[in-house]
Amino acid sequence: MSLATTAIVGGGPQGLACAAALATADPTVVDRLVVYDPGGQWLRQWDRQFAKLEIPHLRSPGVHHPGPDAHELSDHGHANDGRFFTGYGLPGTQTFRAYCRHLIDVLGLDQVVRKATVTGVTVGGDGRAVVTSGGDDEQFSRVVLAINGGSVTIPRWATPWWGRVPREVLRHAGQVDLRSNEFEGERVLIVGGGLTSAHLVEGLVSRKGRPVLVARRDLEAAMFDSDPGWMGPRNNCGTSATTQARRSWGVSLYWLKTSAGVRPTFMSWEHSPPSRWGRRRGICTAPARPPDG
Repeated sequence: MSLATTAIVGGGPQGLACAAALATADPTVVDRLVVYDPGGQWLRQWDRQFAKLEIPHLRSPGVHHPGPDAHELSDHGHANDGRFFTGYGLPGTQTFRAYCRHLIDVLGLDQVVRKATVTGVTVGGDGRAVVTSGGDDEQFSRVVLAINGGSVTIPRWATPWWGRVPREVLRHAGQVDLRSNEFEGERVLIVGGGLTSAHLVEGLVSRKGRPVLVARRDLEAAMFDSDPGWMGPRNNCGTSATTQARRSWGVSLYWLKTSAGVRPTFMSWEHSPPSRWGRRRGICTAPARPPDG
């Protein structure tokens, strides 16, 4: 029987941040910690997604990383690969990955990852959490869900089409791999005006594709996909001074929502766009059923 008392479901950046915080506070926690991840290693899904979209740098500031020291990522990057960026700069993807590898090695966190898919979490009669994976149950005093939604969100207008047309015709951004050559010379409609859409446009143009971006409002420039202040050493959005939990969440969500947009460099395409891409403003609609064939 396992002696672990704490379980983390998910081996991405969130799970690593939780494990690093626990191991930093008490190094012996690695003997009582289990991290469930379908890939069986840290950041596997993160690595795959960044590689598929060829994302060259993080979409969050340098102070937002899994380590407990806000400035450790920038210090590590400067010391090891000579790349200097401020705490609120954009660290490169490889710099971030190298730092995470360093963090995992220093804290001995490789040993805690278990290759398994969690299918359920319940609470037993003794108040302990029961985690089910691969048909086996295991009890823990604490369970942390460090996961995203885990499913593709399809807008209502696309629902009649989804699953009834070939995948190469209609797919979610998470199913796109820019490393393939399938988009060369193709005209591709991209629905959405955020950072992922901008990555897709740039990737398609570099492969001689012809993307058309459709967004319901004008594009907005934003360096990050979340405001640096809402979760950083300065905590300058004021949530720490808010005693009411609901209001604190409201402030955080406001800062997150209002920071959405595309990188400022991408905005220059608005005025002098490459000849192989276009942009439209509007809301996509679809017929009640997809056409035959």
